[in-house]
Amino acid sequence: MEAAGMELVSKELQDRLNAVEAQIKSMQGELLLSGKEALSYAERFKLLEATDQRHEDELRALKDGARGMQRQFEQVMGKIDALENKLFTWMQQLNKDSSKERQSTQKEWMRFLQIVLGGTIFIIVAYVFSTAYRN
Repeated sequence: MEAAGMELVSKELQDRLNAVEAQIKSMQGELLLSGKEALSYAERFKLLEATDQRHEDELRALKDGARGMQRQFEQVMGKIDALENKLFTWMQQLNKDSSKERQSTQKEWMRFLQIVLGGTIFIIVAYVFSTAYRN
């Protein structure tokens, strides 16, 4: 009985194994398809990671470029401010020099007029005295 029981179990076990093998064979196409899809998704994921890394590198480069441009802009603005200050100082100095020059020129003309008027008055007084004492 034991041998018959073993044979029976073995037969049942063999039938089950055959059924499982049949199921595996029928699912083999689906497994290959799902494996292929998994590989496709893995490849797409790698591609996305590479694209993401490239974009991060490009963004980093753009940020570095923007910082460099900002520094150059600040330098240019500093130079423009310095130039503006120099022009303002130069204009003030020019106005001071012009004012001094005008004052100097006015003083010279005033001195000239004083001499001319003084000389004219002297000549008139001399003429008056000369005509008064002649008579």
